[in-house]
Amino acid sequence: MHPTRRARRFALRLEAWYRPIDDAQWRRGTTHSVSATGAVVETSERCASGDQIIIVIALQSAGCLVGRGRVVSALTSGSSVVFSAAVEHFRIEHRDTAMRMVASESSDGASPRGDLRVISPPL
Repeated sequence: MHPTRRARRFALRLEAWYRPIDDAQWRRGTTHSVSATGAVVETSERCASGDQIIIVIALQSAGCLVGRGRVVSALTSGSSVVFSAAVEHFRIEHRDTAMRMVASESSDGASPRGDLRVISPPL
């Protein structure tokens, strides 16, 4: 039996949006790290372990990672929430396609229909 290897994590500060599967309102966050199997995201919105979510992560190029998954853990510190999301698989979508894919349901500007930008400067 071979030991299970964890997917390599990349410390990337990228803009992200997520929403519970049963909710149309997008919430904004920033990734701390991203891997092939998920992401660690900081946000101001409460979420609970087990929540099923859709997540869109802006890449440094003209693309986005898009996936469905679940919240594995969530830690609250003051007004910040950091959660880990497990995603079965991400697909890469061109930014324009990702923007058409997600509905603009949020009144606070959290919908990813606008300009996606990278928080970290390019290397």
